[in-house]
Amino acid sequence: MAQLKLPRLPADGGASLPPEWGWKNDAARRSAVVLLGRREFLKAAAILFAALATPVTGVRRAMARARGGFFTAQEFATLEALSDRIIPPDHDPGAKALGAAAYIEGLLTAFDDPGRVPRIFAGGPFSNRNVFPDTRKGKPSHKRPRNALKTFIPPTRVQELRWRAELFGSDQVPGADFNDVALGGPLVGLRRIYQDGLKKVDEMATALSGKPYAKLPPDEQDRLLALFDAGAFQPDPRRGG
Repeated sequence: MAQLKLPRLPADGGASLPPEWGWKNDAARRSAVVLLGRREFLKAAAILFAALATPVTGVRRAMARARGGFFTAQEFATLEALSDRIIPPDHDPGAKALGAAAYIEGLLTAFDDPGRVPRIFAGGPFSNRNVFPDTRKGKPSHKRPRNALKTFIPPTRVQELRWRAELFGSDQVPGADFNDVALGGPLVGLRRIYQDGLKKVDEMATALSGKPYAKLPPDEQDRLLALFDAGAFQPDPRRGG
């Protein structure tokens, strides 16, 4: 196994980031780099970098979209590994086993199928997880309601505008940029955030540890995640960073 090589890390495990990886030392990318927060990662807040995808990655992305996805196989593996260190398994399943990466991919591709209602707002009011009460006996009955959460509700025009801006960027959706000047610039789309952020995570993992993030053992993944938290990525002011 390749030895972990982290330049100038303190003996306590490395809470500080080597200067060459800090976002403040890359002025050309300052407006396009976003902080990765641990829990926020799974809430669709993410990281952003201005690195462009290579032609090979473009081909792999086209293949992913042909199967109804968004991430390449390597991006998906990196996302699974990251999420599993943010919410690791213990006596309960971790984020990977719970399908966090697939859930995120589902959100990012919500508008990719024009013939399908976007899977954003689930119907209701009931699922079929809980039975109806038996009011005569004061006990649970054997009857369950219809699972209305399986049917998704079409967003309103304004809701769709907002969600498209979240996913694709306010400057990529006609009519969604009305507030960009007042808020300090366009809202960067989550698809770009995840795409560029995962690429950068693997670049840093390979440079510091010799392998892509998903191929590292958990202790090295945790060490790198601590480095990311220590200031590798600039906060995103449009998302409260």
